[in-house]
Amino acid sequence: MAVVVVVVFGGLFYLRAWPPAVVVMSNSMEPAIETGSIVLVRQLDGPPEVGDVVKVPVPAAAQATGYPKEVMHRVIEITEDGLVRTQGDNLDKPDPFAVPVSVVTERAVTVIPGAGELISFLFSPYGLLWIAAGVLLLVVMPFFDGQRELKLAVSEYGYHLRSHTQILQSMSAASQDLAATTEKFRETIDPPVDVFDGIDIPDWVVAPPTPVDPSDSWEPVHPLAQLETHLEWDAEKSLES
Repeated sequence: MAVVVVVVFGGLFYLRAWPPAVVVMSNSMEPAIETGSIVLVRQLDGPPEVGDVVKVPVPAAAQATGYPKEVMHRVIEITEDGLVRTQGDNLDKPDPFAVPVSVVTERAVTVIPGAGELISFLFSPYGLLWIAAGVLLLVVMPFFDGQRELKLAVSEYGYHLRSHTQILQSMSAASQDLAATTEKFRETIDPPVDVFDGIDIPDWVVAPPTPVDPSDSWEPVHPLAQLETHLEWDAEKSLES
């Protein structure tokens, strides 16, 4: 892209003419310039010379006889009073007009055969219709397709976002329910249940018994085991008495 820009601006700087191209739609300069060609023109550095193919503005009187506003013809004579006479290479006689040297400022430098026909077609009604169809197919429709795909993508993202939000809300509600259930369970079991609540347990069940033999030492025993031991001890005492 940068190369194209440099070439275009470099070409315009070299040509120093605007517009830099002329479309030739007549056969007056054949075979040098064929019908439908594009001619690139360059600004003259001085007065034209005989033999130059120049762009000539046509006087109004000649335009009334069917000439276009400008012609690309060859210089055949420059008169002593500073008038330029021209003629088409494919014409039998010179142009019926002469123009001052001062108005002839551009000459042909390059001919691009056939390009003018393409340009003329593009600017014709059919060409403009063809361009409009191309723009519609290549620019407008892809643009709206892209917009539609973008809207679809946004819609799908919104759907997934709503789904994820609902899942998170459900998880939050489940967490709250679990917390409430846990709290009720704690209230049910607090304070801890005392399995010996309401049972008259002698003090000796809780306190260590006095050893029969002073040399015996007491070790912590489960209360139920202590109860069983004392019951056996009481039974033995009863039998002895």
